[in-house]
Amino acid sequence: MGPELGTYFKRLHEDQGVSFRLPASAAGIEGLDGKATAVRTDTGETLPADVVIIAIGVIPDTALAVAAGLEVRNGILVDAGLRSSAPDLLAAGDVANALHPFTGEHHRSEHWANALNGGKVAARSMMGLEARLDVVPYFYTDQFSLSMEYSCFPSLTSGNPSRP
Repeated sequence: MGPELGTYFKRLHEDQGVSFRLPASAAGIEGLDGKATAVRTDTGETLPADVVIIAIGVIPDTALAVAAGLEVRNGILVDAGLRSSAPDLLAAGDVANALHPFTGEHHRSEHWANALNGGKVAARSMMGLEARLDVVPYFYTDQFSLSMEYSCFPSLTSGNPSRP
């Protein structure tokens, strides 16, 4: 979404008492009797914790697809009907990098709206019916009192390094 919105949301969280340790990463979780008590960062800081939430990122796990010889680039490459380079194998959801009929480009989305729509398209393709994942990527977030909705092809935005 770019540095402007990132900075805006970071300030929103800071205004609510959230503190950031950037660019530190979690290096370990300390605990007692099966309960988390602290998180150690890779900078050597220990932060007390009652609850630890682990967000593992959005890099698709394509090891099985690679081992199967499927075409992979930022996810499993699929056509608009979610068929992979092996036509009897389909991919949907976060791991699918689907060709969009509108842009003629592949898009991968890590949001529930993609999984919701992709499953329906994959099912139709499996049944041999006409199917295309042709919805515009959609994302929303509610954080504190702020709501944001985003509906766009990231590759078509001015924030994309490959676009002027």
